Amino acid sequence: MSPPKRHHYLPEFYLKGFTRDNLLWVFDRNTGEYRRQPPRNTAVIGHYYTTSTETGEKDYSIEKHLSKIEGEAKPTIEKLDAGEQISAEERVGLAYFLALLLSRTPKHAREFEEVGDAVHKSLAKDMIPTVEAAAELLRKSGKDRSVTPESMFRFVHEEQFQMKAPRDFTLNAMLDQSARFYRYLAIMDWLVVHTDGHSSFVTTDSPLGYILDDDQLRSREPVLGFASDKISKLVPLTCRTALLIAGYGARIGHYSVDRNQVREINLAVTVECDRFVIGRDESLLRSVVPASKADRGNPGTRMRVENVPHPTDPRRSYLVSRRVRADEPGTPLPLEMVNRYFTTAKKSEKASATNDT
Repeated sequence: MSPPKRHHYLPEFYLKGFTRDNLLWVFDRNTGEYRRQPPRNTAVIGHYYTTSTETGEKDYSIEKHLSKIEGEAKPTIEKLDAGEQISAEERVGLAYFLALLLSRTPKHAREFEEVGDAVHKSLAKDMIPTVEAAAELLRKSGKDRSVTPESMFRFVHEEQFQMKAPRDFTLNAMLDQSARFYRYLAIMDWLVVHTDGHSSFVTTDSPLGYILDDDQLRSREPVLGFASDKISKLVPLTCRTALLIAGYGARIGHYSVDRNQVREINLAVTVECDRFVIGRDESLLRSVVPASKADRGNPGTRMRVENVPHPTDPRRSYLVSRRVRADEPGTPLPLEMVNRYFTTAKKSEKASATNDT
């Protein structure tokens, strides 16, 4: 059997959960087109997870590892989609699948490189804060007499360079991050939300929505993305089911959402798309895409690196990353809604328990 060459960064089985008559509707930001196509030809890049051995041969072990995790997660998602409960082992397995799902995409790879580039540029500026510091560094190195202290200082502080990590390094970081992050996801509260049958969820090539409240943004506390309990997450599982993740507690429950709540979730997910918005119906995409502004500008959020002073030592600082709007980095993200759903679900459970007694 020949090694796999067409690598889906969204698993093919996952995409099939958003089909009608075995086909998807896709909005392509690069072309502005709405088109219908099979999952097999969606979110796929040749040799995307292929690495090289020390002898220069192609290594397909990452793609094989992803396929194994997908095979284990598929029946768990089917259970949740049917409104069933899952075991602790299945929950942990799905958490790992989700961590990989959210870190295996081109958008995550680009953000990883952007954060690394910003960190290296900040460190370079700290190393060469003045022209005199550049002159001292050149004197110690004793290299390239054509470089002047002034040109080195401008080169660093005008950011005339870019750091780019090798692809193998980015892939290994993807695996390392997922191996750490899934443990956090596994012990957070999960609310499996189901549509009422009259609406459906969409997904994207970055299938994650973020919900963050105004107070947290104003606090300027670092936000660590989908592994943080301080930011609520939305992950579509199928066109009928989505997973809302917020806080720690390892609780899990099922909850029905109405058409307006489905739209709210769809907008939060669509706004994070990199290139593709995916759903089962053309009319649905033509509704959520313009409403989320995914068809213009730079929708969604991005990671921003900031130098934060140390709380007690004025000689030290921290480089931290926080998630902000791409177009309006100072504008708060929408008000949190996941905890609102949890509160509503708890009230319903409490009322049901009272009636039962």
